[in-house]
Amino acid sequence: LAGFDLSPRMVEKARARGVYDMLWVGELVDSMLSRPDAFDLVLAADVLVYVGDLCPVMVAAERTLRPGGRFAFTCERSQGDGFELHEGRRFAHGEAHIREAVRAAGLTLAHLAHHSTRIDRGDPVPGWIALAVKGA
Repeated sequence: LAGFDLSPRMVEKARARGVYDMLWVGELVDSMLSRPDAFDLVLAADVLVYVGDLCPVMVAAERTLRPGGRFAFTCERSQGDGFELHEGRRFAHGEAHIREAVRAAGLTLAHLAHHSTRIDRGDPVPGWIALAVKGA
C-alpha cells in the first residue's frame, strides 16, 4: 500500500497510522510518472477536484499502472462538456472531458456514474465515480 500527498503534514499523518508500505511527498502527475508499471490499483478520491484538465492525470495513471491495472477516481460534476472552477475553488468536470481524457491516455472507461461524494452546506454535491482500466 503506497500513498503520496503534496503536503508533508498529510504524509506525516498517514505515516502515523502505520498502514502504508511506502509514503512520499509529491505532486500528483510527477509522482505517477516517476513510477512506471508500479501499481495494480490507483485511487484518487476527492483529489481531481484540485485539477482542471484531466488529460495529464490520465496519461500519468496509464503509465503508473501495470497491464490490467485500474484507476478509480471521483470528480465533481459539471453540466458542461469541459471543466470549470466553481465558487468553492474546486474543479468540476463534464462527462465529455472525462471520456476524452481517459480515451486519449489509452485507458478504457469501464464505469462512469453520477454519484455525490460529499455534502456541502447540507446538500449533496453532484459528482462522478469512475473506473478506468489499462489494457493487458
